[in-house]
Amino acid sequence: MQLLNIQKTKAHEILSHLVDKGLIERKGRSRGTYYVLKIEKE
Repeated sequence: MQLLNIQKTKAHEILSHLVDKGLIERKGRSRGTYYVLKIEKE
């Protein structure tokens, strides 16, 4: 991840942690994977 100057494995670890905490949602598969912020509606 050149933008953040971190290793790909570290980026994956951070994203997985955020998904587990319910803060972001994973969409797509493989190279088409992207993440969206989960916003709770009141």
